[in-house]
Amino acid sequence: MWNEHERGFHRGEELCPGGGGAAGEGGYKSGRMVRVIHLVGGAADFQTARALEALTRSIGDEFHVTVERAGGVAREALRGRRRGVGDAGVVQAWGGAALAAAVLRGRGPIVFSPAEFPSRRALRWLRAAMGYRDIHVVCSTATQRRVMVEGGVPLERCHLVRPGVDFSKVRRRRDPALRKRLGFGEGDYVLLAPGESTRAAAHEDAVWAGAIAHYLEPTVRMLVWGRGERAGAVDHILRSLKPGGIFAFWENNPWNPGTRYIMSRIPFDKDAVMLTPPEARRLLERGGFEVLRTDYLFIFPNALRLLRALEPPLSPLPLGAQYQILCRKP
Repeated sequence: MWNEHERGFHRGEELCPGGGGAAGEGGYKSGRMVRVIHLVGGAADFQTARALEALTRSIGDEFHVTVERAGGVAREALRGRRRGVGDAGVVQAWGGAALAAAVLRGRGPIVFSPAEFPSRRALRWLRAAMGYRDIHVVCSTATQRRVMVEGGVPLERCHLVRPGVDFSKVRRRRDPALRKRLGFGEGDYVLLAPGESTRAAAHEDAVWAGAIAHYLEPTVRMLVWGRGERAGAVDHILRSLKPGGIFAFWENNPWNPGTRYIMSRIPFDKDAVMLTPPEARRLLERGGFEVLRTDYLFIFPNALRLLRALEPPLSPLPLGAQYQILCRKP
């Protein structure tokens, strides 16, 4: 996580990309330089910090770059009146809090990079601000841009700039050693949830989708980086059991003809690969679980519901529509 002590970005630090260091007190290296303020609403996530680093490194000698935190909006407005920050050439606002501070701080043009999809209230505020300030919105995805435009942001002031990729760091061939180190087999298809696990990234949804894909095709696996403010929530989904905790594994019973018939009529279930009870037990045991018992449930349909009192003594028999394996984490 980026903070005031990492990546060389300190509050109020002035960076001269072409000059190899900070500018002198209150002045620029050249009178023709355009001043650019990157305003960050809080502790920047990994993607924002990388973007700031790349922009600062490659923006060119004719720009003078400052990276600052927005702080409280009222305090930033007061600072703007006292310091005269309206003379900035461009203010780049990263996130809604930074945009609010930028609007109140000065008079120069603003480039707004949304940190997440806007709410209706945020869109109304943005439209109002664009009515009296020169604000251009830069979206990182076409979907985000469409939401902005449909919400009333003028198309000519809403731009799509996709995140850059450093292809020099992309390996073009499969790395068997890395796959083995991460626990993936040669035949596995790996889904990657990119970037940090932040609230805007919604990696919980990605993990949920990956779990469904793994259910439909067991060779589909999920990879999460494990960094970011929401990494703990993702980890809770992946590894929520404590030692001694009980885990209940549920699966449709492939030995039940009624189950197979119903699944064949459901579009997202008809091609699913069901695990047999012995396969599921072996899978759990290889994962380190201690298997306690296997029960077959939902034997009688609704038409025979009066017979459901007989299901408990029949649960050891492979008759139910689903089965449950109770196991314990050592």
